[in-house]
Amino acid sequence: MDRRSPNSISTLPLERSGAPVPPAMLEGVVWRRVAAYLVDLLVIGVLIGAYAMLVFVPLTVVSFGLLAGLLSAVFGLIPLAYHVLLIGGSRSATLGQRLFDLRVMDLSGGRPDYIQAVVLCVLFYLTLMPTGLLLLFVFFNAQRRTLHDWFSGTIVVRGSAPA
Repeated sequence: MDRRSPNSISTLPLERSGAPVPPAMLEGVVWRRVAAYLVDLLVIGVLIGAYAMLVFVPLTVVSFGLLAGLLSAVFGLIPLAYHVLLIGGSRSATLGQRLFDLRVMDLSGGRPDYIQAVVLCVLFYLTLMPTGLLLLFVFFNAQRRTLHDWFSGTIVVRGSAPA
């Protein structure tokens, strides 16, 4: 007797590579991604706050506001750098994703490179811009991939299979 719920996921091949993704690696990924991003927002907020207090305000005051425009650009680069450096790095996960046992893979099952991480991050923020409703795409495919996952050639999976 099959005790899986109607929404359970069977082993699915990734598009081009045919590498299987066991169902256990996709269980609970959606809620874990949401929780992980909330942690990431907190970390990014702390980084932005530290930059504002330690760099932006002092240099803006010292330069009588002349550097304010240039220094303001860094506020947008902090979230980009955070995601790209951590997802493209050796652990393939942001701090929030690590906390919730998630990692990002490319379609061959390996870790994404920095170019994929940039595409993933930029597309993520673009999907958030209108209303964030584009993120609901995750509920309409068996691999639980968002649009930015599809277009960057990545998938988010559990770091370890649940017991």
